[in-house]
Amino acid sequence: MKKLFIVFTFFISAVLALAQQAKKPTIMILPSDNWCNQRYFMTNFSDQGNMVKVPNYQQAFLEDTELGQVISKVGQVLTEQGYSLKDAEQEIKSMSIKTAEDNVTTSKKSGASLVESPLDQLKRRVKS
Repeated sequence: MKKLFIVFTFFISAVLALAQQAKKPTIMILPSDNWCNQRYFMTNFSDQGNMVKVPNYQQAFLEDTELGQVISKVGQVLTEQGYSLKDAEQEIKSMSIKTAEDNVTTSKKSGASLVESPLDQLKRRVKS
């Protein structure tokens, strides 16, 4: 019985030690939808006939002077805790290039254009 307890204790401690060494996720810091709505950084988007409000992060980064400072401070805290960060502003800028390419993409048969919500674009591009 004593041997079983020792083996079980050793096994649990080994599992906990490995769990602490696990790689932490990459984080991207974005302002909340509520914050964007209060400051009018929203865009209306038609999602199959339904009008949906989505945050316009690019406009928020361009026009709000405090947003970069707040994200930088929160990023410092997360970096100290061992998380890696992605720069949301740079990712959004690179997305605009991809969006320009997608705007000229059409179907060969019907000539229909590619339709994708801004949230789908963000998720596809950043993969965080």
